[in-house]
Amino acid sequence: MERENFYILLDLSLDPPETNPEVIKERIKKKKAEWSKQRNHPTKGLQAQKNISLIPEIEKVMLDPQLRAEELEAAKGEIKKGKESKYPEIDRHIDILMGKGFIAPEEITKLAGVHGLPENEIQDRINNKKQQKYGHIDRAISLRMDKGYVTEAEILKIAKRYSLSEQDVRKRVRCPIKKDDKEKEEDAKPRHIDKSLEKTINDNLKILGKASLYDFLDLPESADLESLQSQAGRKKKELANISKKDAMVTAGNTLAGHCMTIFKTDESRNAYDISLARSRLASLDSDIDIAAVNGKVRFEYYDILIQKAMEFGMDQEEADSYISGYCSRKGYKIDRGVHKRKRRLIIGGGLAAAVVLLTVAGLIFSSAHQKQARESEFKKMMAKVRQQQNPDSKRQILKNYLNTHQNSKYANSAKKEIKKIRAQEKKQKYSAVMDKADGFRQAEDYEKAARVYQQFIDNNPESPYIDKAKKQMAKMGTLAEARDYQKLKNIAINGGPDEKIQAARAYLNAHPNGKHKARVSQLIDDMSNEYFIFVKNRLDAYKKQKRWKECIELCNTYIELYDNSHTDQLKQILPKYEKHYKDEQLFARLKKKASAQGEDYRSAKRLYKDYLEAYPDTTVRREIEKEMARLDRQIEQKRIADAKGDIRAKLGSADDRFIKKTEGVVLDKETGLMWTLVDSSIPRPDECLTYEKAQEYTKNLNAGGYSDWRLPTPKELAGIYKNKPFFPANASRWYWTSENYSSYSNGWHKIVDTVTGKNQTDWEIVRKDATACGTVRAVREAK
Repeated sequence: MERENFYILLDLSLDPPETNPEVIKERIKKKKAEWSKQRNHPTKGLQAQKNISLIPEIEKVMLDPQLRAEELEAAKGEIKKGKESKYPEIDRHIDILMGKGFIAPEEITKLAGVHGLPENEIQDRINNKKQQKYGHIDRAISLRMDKGYVTEAEILKIAKRYSLSEQDVRKRVRCPIKKDDKEKEEDAKPRHIDKSLEKTINDNLKILGKASLYDFLDLPESADLESLQSQAGRKKKELANISKKDAMVTAGNTLAGHCMTIFKTDESRNAYDISLARSRLASLDSDIDIAAVNGKVRFEYYDILIQKAMEFGMDQEEADSYISGYCSRKGYKIDRGVHKRKRRLIIGGGLAAAVVLLTVAGLIFSSAHQKQARESEFKKMMAKVRQQQNPDSKRQILKNYLNTHQNSKYANSAKKEIKKIRAQEKKQKYSAVMDKADGFRQAEDYEKAARVYQQFIDNNPESPYIDKAKKQMAKMGTLAEARDYQKLKNIAINGGPDEKIQAARAYLNAHPNGKHKARVSQLIDDMSNEYFIFVKNRLDAYKKQKRWKECIELCNTYIELYDNSHTDQLKQILPKYEKHYKDEQLFARLKKKASAQGEDYRSAKRLYKDYLEAYPDTTVRREIEKEMARLDRQIEQKRIADAKGDIRAKLGSADDRFIKKTEGVVLDKETGLMWTLVDSSIPRPDECLTYEKAQEYTKNLNAGGYSDWRLPTPKELAGIYKNKPFFPANASRWYWTSENYSSYSNGWHKIVDTVTGKNQTDWEIVRKDATACGTVRAVREAK
């Protein structure tokens, strides 16, 4: 990325990551103001102007979730890269400060300040260096255990070499410590493990790419027996849970078992440590034998052997002594005096000859040195490759080497190593696919296992494992068929007719060319009568529940499977179910459309009415009529509610006299009487209310939670209609009162005093025959 990362440029948090757009906008605004102030600064001006020009791109990236996420990952990578670039210098400073054997807390604080890192990260680097150091110490101790003991002089030398106290070194020694090599030991020969056992262990370690049993357990050579036993047990348990037993799993199981045996006692562990030390020395001996060409070890080979011995844990003096002793025993000569001989030749010759010899010697030495340097460089590069865990990192190191060493004789080796890594990577990728698929296979989900292999084939068309993946896919298909057929067989014995048919159809759909296709098809044919009886019984139940969709599905299933007289019967009744289902769907849509009309109940009712006129033979007529009746009730309720609202509005100017008591009831504060808010014409607009019915109306009335209503006297009624402020009433109506008497005119009649609804102060009682049609406004005493 050529530009600076926007997360870093805006000083936004990476952990936890800042993703709030509002916070980011505010930070951009703040930074813009900051950069604007710096535009004319003598040193910061150019950078500030550049940052301001980036603002449109900053807003585009940081306000887009996907681009912002990519920017966050890039920022984390830059931070990590920046830290890693500091590590070599930090490690050098740690090495200097550890020269005294420890690093004080104030020195850690100083390192953190100098390198701009948290103290805990500095402490982690120190701990890492200590682990490396202890690893070197353990190898140095282990190498000296080949004779079955370690001497005091060797402990002192190791302590001095690694800047530790003798006591610290003693703590890591796992064998007897003798004063010197002259001190006699009870056992003349140190005990080591059996050669055949040692070979078995080493062969299995090679399969796993491990150097020792300690390396296999991921523990240091100084680990105690309890830790070694515990880790060995965990390893064995982990490997036992792996279903796929390949060479690596088998090797791991074998080594875990040997670990549990060898690391059981100090004696058996010491025997292994001695064998390990001798094995390392044997490896060095083998290298010396290879370097001895025609009985002579060249000086450039000798230097490499010294370096190899030091890697095993020897110091330079010990390495020189060991290699010289081995060469002496084998009768090899060591060419390490080449420089002295050349000096004698120079002194013995003339000046001109000396110049020529020096030139020739220089060329020879230069050539040999360059050859040695190239070999050393390649080995270091390969060692670095082996240290990497990530295949991409390994390949990158090798590619970088090839880019700068195209003509090197080691170029082919590097190319081969890249191919080897790729092959191993492909193998690991396929192994991961097999492990994933195996999990599904164990759960008998063979379809998912097959999809795993298919995805591998689609994504890796050039893989050498394509054929194997295809074979595994075919195998999963075979296993799936066997599973489904076995399931069908079980259901055929214990399942109901519908379960049998469902399982048989599922088998045929999943395995159209299956091994058992003919048998399954025959099973379906044999069930034609049994399944028809089931269908008929189920149809009867579904009809009662009006589950028309299920009725249709049942009929279609049978019709699809069979062609017989039962099929003909179902074909005849199927259209009826389809009509019921279609009408139900139309009714559901009609209800939704009617509901969308809100409180316009008349429009909603019109929708239903129009539908019935268009489809008079619909199967949902009864349901539609119920909906229309419901809407009628809602229309009536709305009419009454609107009337109440209208009266309340008119009473607004008379609030001081008439107040709301309960819902639908008002209180006349002047008289203390309670009146119904609406008269009888509102709930019963079209009903002829005779005097007898008026009395019955008040007797049965329940309004506002009260049921003791009565007809008012003329005076009470006139008190609200004829006195200001007036109680609103229908001026075209007249109202029954409680006062009545008998009159004779062509027979006896009951005459009742009534009051008109006109709001006026001049009024008179109007007498009406009890059979006339009047109106009631009920009253009750407030208690």
